[in-house]
Amino acid sequence: QLANFHKKSNDYKLSLDYSQKAYDYASFNENLKGKSLALFSQGTTYFELNKINDALDAFTKSSEFLSSLNPSSELALCYYNIGLCHMETEDYTKAESNFEKARSIYDKLKIDASELLNLQKAILYKSKGKIDLARKLLYEIIVKPDIKDVFKTKAEALYQLGTIEERYNKNNLAINYLNRALLLNKVDNN
Repeated sequence: QLANFHKKSNDYKLSLDYSQKAYDYASFNENLKGKSLALFSQGTTYFELNKINDALDAFTKSSEFLSSLNPSSELALCYYNIGLCHMETEDYTKAESNFEKARSIYDKLKIDASELLNLQKAILYKSKGKIDLARKLLYEIIVKPDIKDVFKTKAEALYQLGTIEERYNKNNLAINYLNRALLLNKVDNN
């Protein structure tokens, strides 16, 4: 909790120190879940600092510990974050594989994270040049009622569609999507 507190106040050094203390304490007490959560906290801090390799290492170790326990939302989120790290390093095959692992766990737990995972998959497709596949997934997200946008993915989907349309010189459509994304972000931040 102290690591997360310091992360929110942008004191990343203290955040990492407290994550390490939590890991040491959990190791001393042979608390596997505690060790994995401390590593997850380290991973998120490293990711925010754009230290992607360190984040990937922490998330991977965390997932190894969590894999020996019952499937959990923490494990699914860990795989999701591993996927994000691989996207940052442009290893899209590994990213997609980890997003599918996360989806599988969410499905087992009966947690609907499809919009969040579909958004990342669409960004992957966009990066690979598979624009039609990306558009299809992004359209599926933006047609959902706002009330069902649990992970706040609609604004990002609108932004991604705007950048796609801008690339193809459909500027009016691009502006429309980008304005809708901006308005949705203003509503979510108030």
